[in-house]
Amino acid sequence: MSAAQNVLVVAGTGFVGSAVVRALHGAGHHVTVYHRGRHEPDLPGSVRHVRSPDAALPVLRYPAELRAACFDAVVLVVPIGEADARAAVEAFRGRAGRLAAVSSADVYAAYGQATGLEPVPAAAPPSISEDAPVRSVLYPYGRRTAGPWGELRDYEKLLVERAVLGDAELPGTVLRLPAVYGPGDRQRRFAG
Repeated sequence: MSAAQNVLVVAGTGFVGSAVVRALHGAGHHVTVYHRGRHEPDLPGSVRHVRSPDAALPVLRYPAELRAACFDAVVLVVPIGEADARAAVEAFRGRAGRLAAVSSADVYAAYGQATGLEPVPAAAPPSISEDAPVRSVLYPYGRRTAGPWGELRDYEKLLVERAVLGDAELPGTVLRLPAVYGPGDRQRRFAG
């Protein structure tokens, strides 16, 4: 994005999302954040907020004001599974230039191999490059699992990726993050 773009960030008030919002704003983009309004991080004053109880995870509904607007990009910071990814595709098809979703390194086959979900091939050690194979087993944590936002149902980033990348009318991008930690990390990966 070189010229100023109109960007919607879904779930942009948490640990990763607020950093995304600040970076986009700092690069000169016009940013709207869709969230519940339960907490208000320190975001630049010109960032537009759209608050709704429907922004609870997984986000399955978008208010009319967002569905009627046009965005150069929509960023899903915390897509949980297929249902919320498809809801975003449906809401912004024809209204956004691109849909970007944050995914996870747990989609890789190497993750499935490390956790015992999938066999480890004898020929080569597991690889985690961008084009490495992905898991063949869905729901590595089960259909219900505890998460930093409470109980998560149907958490599966592979299905998020398929939904975001699978629509011919809405270009998609997937960003597979490794474990992210630091100040404000709700999973408290490092104590102290």
